[in-house]
Amino acid sequence: MGENGFTFTVVRHGEKIRSHRELPSGKNPLSYAYHGLFNEGQSSKLKPYMIEFQNDIREEIPLVSHEGEEFLFILEGEVEFHSTEGNVTLRKGDSLHFDARIAHGFVNSSKKIARAIGVIG
Repeated sequence: MGENGFTFTVVRHGEKIRSHRELPSGKNPLSYAYHGLFNEGQSSKLKPYMIEFQNDIREEIPLVSHEGEEFLFILEGEVEFHSTEGNVTLRKGDSLHFDARIAHGFVNSSKKIARAIGVIG
């Protein structure tokens, strides 16, 4: 058994938990959603997600910051990463790793739904 009380966990297809994002204003709908790829009871510093970025919703998202790091791998589509350090366009197969203490946000810049694997730790 590992240090955190588990050796491994499996999250089956269809068991992903969708996180509901809300802006401070409480406005909906939002342009991207996180689907948890981890067991909610699991104690871990890393939280993996499948992220879906809608292409038909445009919103003004305030940049956010928090402790830790983030990693993003683009599975399909095109996503713009916005931050106080600059903006960059990410395409299928690209990855991004950044210090989450910088203010950041994402926007789908493709004509279809974009998907990525993200890890927050």
